[in-house]
Amino acid sequence: MARHKAIIRRMKAVETLGSTTVICTDKTGTLTKNQMTVRELMLPEDTFGISGEGFKPVGKLMLNDTELSDERMSELQRDLGFRLAATCLSLCHNSQIAEVDEQWSAIGDPTDSACAVLGYKINGDVAKFAQRHPRKHEFFFNTDRKRMSVIHEYEGEDWVFSKGGAGGYKDLVKWKVSNGEIVPIEEGDINDATNANRTMASKAMRVIALCARRVEDGEDIHDMESVEDNLIFLGMVGIMDPPRAEVYDAIKRCQKAGIRVKMITGDQHMTAQSIGEDLNITKPHIDAIGGERLEQLDDEAMRDIVGGTAIFSRVTPEQKMRIVTALQDEGEVVAMTGDGVNDAPALSRANIGISMGISGTDVAKDASDMVLQDDNFANIVNAVEEGRKIYANIRNFVRYQVSTNVAAVALLLLAKVVFDMPLPLTATQILVINILMDGPPAVALGVERMHSNVMDRPPRPVTEPLPNLMDLALIFYLGAVMVTGTLVVYYIALSNGTEEYARTMCFSVFILFQLFNVMNCRSSEDSVFKLGLFTNRAIYLAIFFSTSLLLISVQGSMWTIPLTSFNVGELLSTTTLDRADWFVIVLVSSTVFMAEEFRKLIQSKGIFRVRTSRRT
Repeated sequence: MARHKAIIRRMKAVETLGSTTVICTDKTGTLTKNQMTVRELMLPEDTFGISGEGFKPVGKLMLNDTELSDERMSELQRDLGFRLAATCLSLCHNSQIAEVDEQWSAIGDPTDSACAVLGYKINGDVAKFAQRHPRKHEFFFNTDRKRMSVIHEYEGEDWVFSKGGAGGYKDLVKWKVSNGEIVPIEEGDINDATNANRTMASKAMRVIALCARRVEDGEDIHDMESVEDNLIFLGMVGIMDPPRAEVYDAIKRCQKAGIRVKMITGDQHMTAQSIGEDLNITKPHIDAIGGERLEQLDDEAMRDIVGGTAIFSRVTPEQKMRIVTALQDEGEVVAMTGDGVNDAPALSRANIGISMGISGTDVAKDASDMVLQDDNFANIVNAVEEGRKIYANIRNFVRYQVSTNVAAVALLLLAKVVFDMPLPLTATQILVINILMDGPPAVALGVERMHSNVMDRPPRPVTEPLPNLMDLALIFYLGAVMVTGTLVVYYIALSNGTEEYARTMCFSVFILFQLFNVMNCRSSEDSVFKLGLFTNRAIYLAIFFSTSLLLISVQGSMWTIPLTSFNVGELLSTTTLDRADWFVIVLVSSTVFMAEEFRKLIQSKGIFRVRTSRRT
C-alpha cells in the first residue's frame, strides 16, 4: 500500500477496499492537479486571456490571443475599474507566493493562490503590495457565504475588497465602474455577468467574482452584513485546474471493476458538470445536483436520488454526510475523500474515510482510515486494486491452511475410528507438520503477486464469508484427495512393514501432499503453468526448506540430536526409506496437483458450464 502512496491507519480498510462499490471524491487536488491558474479576467468592458502556468508569476494579459503592449497596460492601469480589480486580486487573499530553490510555490488555499498570482503578474510582489496597503480587518471565507472580504487602506482611504462565488453577490452589488466613474449597476449588466459566468463555467473553470467599495466615515468595519453590502462589481476571473492525466484511466478502471465514482465539489453547477463530463464520470443527459436542491430533500428522497447522480455541486460538509448515509442505506460500500476539519464526520461515517496527505488537516487525518500521501485519485484506485490482491492472497492462505488441517483431522478419524488402524501420525509428527512443514509455504502465499486482473471483477459482497462457498468446496475436494492418497499409502505400508515404517511413509506422503497443494493454492482459477512456475520465488524457497527438513527427519533418522542422547528417528518416530519408497511417495502426493490442474482446465474450458437458451 505504501508503494502506492496510501498509508493505512486502520487494518479493516484493507479488507473493505475490496468491497468498495462507490468512491465519493473531491475535485480540487484529487481529480485535478491542484495547480490553479487564472485563464480569463472578465471586466465589464473586455475579457482578457492570461498567459503563464502554475504559481510562477510570469505572464501577460491577452486580448484576442494577442499580448497587450506596455502602452495598453499603462492605459489600463489608469482605469479605475481595472485598478480596483487588480488590487482586489493582490490584497484579498491569505496566500504566500515565493520562489524556493528556483521553483515557484504557493502556501495557502489554491483559489486564493491563483488570484494572488494574477495580482502578482499585474501589480508585482503581492507581499510588498500588501505592506504598502495595510490590512484593517478580515471576514474569513466560509462555506455558507462562499466568499472572503478584507478591509485595507488604499489610496488614503479604507476600502472593502471581496471575492468569492459569483452567485453569492447577485443581491449585494449595486454599482459598477464605467468610464472611470462609479455608477449604478443595471439589470442588463447583471445578465451579461451571468452569461459570462456560464460561459467560463462551461469551459470547466472555477469562476470567482471581484467586488469592492469605499468604507464610509464612521462605518462599523466589524459588521459583516453591512460591510459586504452595496458593493461595486469589478469583474470575474476564470480559474482552470486541469485534470490529472492519470485520472482518466483510473476512472475507466473503476467502471470496469464495478465501482461508481461520484464527484462532490464546492464548485458551481456548470463547472462541476463540465469536468464530470470531461472525465466520463457522468453523461451530458444526467444533470448535476446542487447543494440548494439537496437541502430541500428529506432522507427518503435523498436515498432515491443519490444512486443515479454522479456529480454534486455547491455541497456543504453536512450534505457530504447525508450523501454517504443515503448511499449506505442503499447497501453501498462507500469510500469518501476529504481534507477539511468539517469533513471529519463524513470521513468517520464512510466505510473507508480517505484523507489527503498534502492538503488534509490533522483532524481529517485522525478521522480517516487511509491517508493519501499525494492527494491523487489514481492512487485510490491503485489502493483498491492492492486491497483486492491482498484479500485474494488471504483467501489462498486460508484455503491452504484449512485444507491441511481438514485433511489431518480426517486422516486420523478415518484411520482410527472407521478402519480401526493404528494412529497414522504421532503427536510430534503432527506438530512438525503444522509448524515447520506447513508454516513456511503458507507464509509464502502471502507474497504472491497479482496475476489475473482483479479489477475486471465486480466488488466482493461485504457479507461474503471467509472462506466462501467456493473456498469450502475446494478445501474438501483437495482434502479428500490428500486423505485418500495418504490412507492408501499407510494401509499398504502397514500391510508390508512395521508401524514405524508405515508412519514414516504416512508422514512423508502427507508433507509432500502439502507442498504440491501450496502450488495449487496460488490461484483458485489459473493453472500454475499459466502463472509461471518460478514467478513466486518465496514459495520455492519454502518448498526447498520444508523438503530439506523432511529429508533430515527421515533419511537422517539415525542422526543424534546435538546436546542430547536422542536421535532424530526416536524423537519423530521415523525410519529411513529407500528409493522405491520415495518414488511411491512423490507419485502419490503429486495426484493432488494433477487433480487440481485438471479441475482448473475443465473450468477454463467451460466444459460443465450451464448454458441457458431463451425460446422465442
